[in-house]
Formats: sequence, C-alpha cells, structure tokens
Amino acid sequence: MNNYIKCTFCNHDAVKYRTGNLSAFTPADMRITDSQYGKHWNLWKCTYCSVVFANPLPDESLLVQTYAQMNDSAYAEEETGRKKNFTRLFTSIEQVTTSGGRLLDIGAASGLLVELARLRGWQAEGLEISSSLVEEAKQKHIQLHQASIEDFTADMPFRVITAIDIIEHLHKPEILLKKAWGWLQQDGVLCLVTPDIGSITARLSRGKWWHFRPAHLYYFNKKSISHLLSKNGFEVIMIKHYVWHFSLSYLLSRFKWHPKLSLFKSIIIPLNLFDSMEIYARKSKA
Repeated sequence: MNNYIKCTFCNHDAVKYRTGNLSAFTPADMRITDSQYGKHWNLWKCTYCSVVFANPLPDESLLVQTYAQMNDSAYAEEETGRKKNFTRLFTSIEQVTTSGGRLLDIGAASGLLVELARLRGWQAEGLEISSSLVEEAKQKHIQLHQASIEDFTADMPFRVITAIDIIEHLHKPEILLKKAWGWLQQDGVLCLVTPDIGSITARLSRGKWWHFRPAHLYYFNKKSISHLLSKNGFEVIMIKHYVWHFSLSYLLSRFKWHPKLSLFKSIIIPLNLFDSMEIYARKSKA
C-alpha cells in the first residue's frame, strides 16, 4: 500500500476527513451495482484544492487485475433506466458541440452508451477493462476495446470523450485527463459524471452516503474537479446535476428486506439527489 501524506494533485497538506472501515477488496466489491454503502478507505481532504482521497491507496496493479476479473450480471437488468440516463446526457452533449463525429466512452461496461451513440449518428467506440462486460457487449454485436486507459492508443482524434462514474475509481485520475486531452480534437469536449462530496445530500448522509463504496478512491466537489480540469488543459463549460433512472425493483433491492415483484422492474423512476455532477469541459489550446 502507498502512503500519501500530501495531496496527490497539488502537494498541499491534507487533513483526516473520515476514518475508513475497509482494508481489502474483491472483484465483487468493484461491481457497478455494488450496494455496500458506507464502506470506504481512510479518506483525507486537501486543505487547498479540497479533493478527498483514499490514504493509503490500494496497490495499482492489484486494482487493475481486480477490475479485469469483475463480473456484474446485474448491470444489464437496468438497461432501460441506463439508456434514459444516457439519452438525457446526449441532449446536453449535443448542445455544447456539433452533433455527430467520433466519440469514445471510457469505462463502457457492456456498451450501452456506445450503442445509443451509434443510433444517434455518432462514430462511437468504447474502452472497458472487464473481460466479462466486453464479452457481454460482443454478444450484442457491440465491439469494445478491452484495455486500460494507459494501454489504449487512439488512431484518430475524438470530438467527444465520455467517462461516466469512472474518475473516482482510478488510482491516478490525472492520467484519464491527460490521455483524454491527447485523444480529443482541438475544441473537443470531455463529459464526466462523478459524485459530489460537497453536496447537501453527502453532508446529511454522513458515513452512510451511497457513494461511499469500496470502488471509490477519490471524491470531488465543484471546486476540486474544476481545479483538476483546468490544471490538465480543460475549460469547464457547464456543471449540472446528473439525473439517474432506476427501476423500482432496483431501488427496493438496496434495502435488506424488499418485495420481489416482476412488475416493479417495469416501473422506471427518475432520481435526482443533487449529489452527482455532470461536467462538460472543452479542450483548451496547447
């Protein structure tokens, strides 16, 4: 384990934010549909940029290996709701940049966003490290690149890069931004979605916040994510709240005791707890 006593982004002093209750992890802990709310690493908060980060961080090579082995069969069960999430996302993407062109989805899971982008006229491709999710996409005739961010090489620049609930999982979040900057065409747009630890929901929920989960290593608020983007060559265009869409069945499954009725799977509920940020940033000139 690596022990950081300074902020990993700006090297300023960090103070203890929350004592953790986690010391190890398995592939199951990294699932997108994981519900171990309140389970997290020791967290520290930078006194300058306000980013909150795990300290110590889990071993990077073990983390990559764990994600590669991760299997999340429940992800596909929420396809209807997830497509509603992404449809709304594209409404905003197509407001801040010209519709169409090349698009890369980082952390593409089983390729739902890639599939939707292609239906909307984008030349879309995805990047995913989990072998089981890549295989699941293949079964639906969606070809994804199975590679880490560090190992992927883009043959041509992209107009848009999306990374939905990805940056908080990474051992080195700046790598994503540096790679995205290099892969984007001039004036290209990066779209991020990530939890907002500065939200009222996060503060009121305290240690039970649903975004405190084993897979999350970093937490941002508007100040810290804007600082990180600016530092890595991006100009923030817009920050808004991300609206989730879940089936009633999925929401009820978050509770220990819940009714299991197939009818609940068809009832889709929009959920905005004002604690997830949807960020659009434009690549600045070198």
